Amino acid sequence: MKSSAECSRPRLAALMIVTSLLSACATVGSERVTSVRKLNYASATISRLAEARAAVGPEISVMIDAGFWRGSEIVIAMAPGSVECCEGRLMPMDWQKGGKQEWKKL
Repeated sequence: MKSSAECSRPRLAALMIVTSLLSACATVGSERVTSVRKLNYASATISRLAEARAAVGPEISVMIDAGFWRGSEIVIAMAPGSVECCEGRLMPMDWQKGGKQEWKKL
C-alpha cells in the first residue's frame, strides 16, 4: 500500500515540504523535510539532526527551527548539516522593538 505522500507527490507541481524526521519523505521526492517536536517525550530535534542529514542526503534542504536565542546555538545547529536555522520568535520580537536596526544587532 502506498503512503499518502507517495500518492500525492506525482500530482504536486509545487515545492513539497514535509514536517517530520522521516527518511521516507526523501524517497517520494520531497524537496524539504523539517522537524516539529510535538510530544513531551519525543527526542530533541537537535539530537536527531545529524541522523536526518545522513538519511536524506545532500539533495534535500534540512532546516531546523527550535527557537534559538544565541549565535552559538545557531552554530551548533549548522554543524551537523542543517542548511537553514530559524530563530523562532526572536526575529518578530526584534522587528517590533525597532525594526531592521534591531535585527542587524544580532
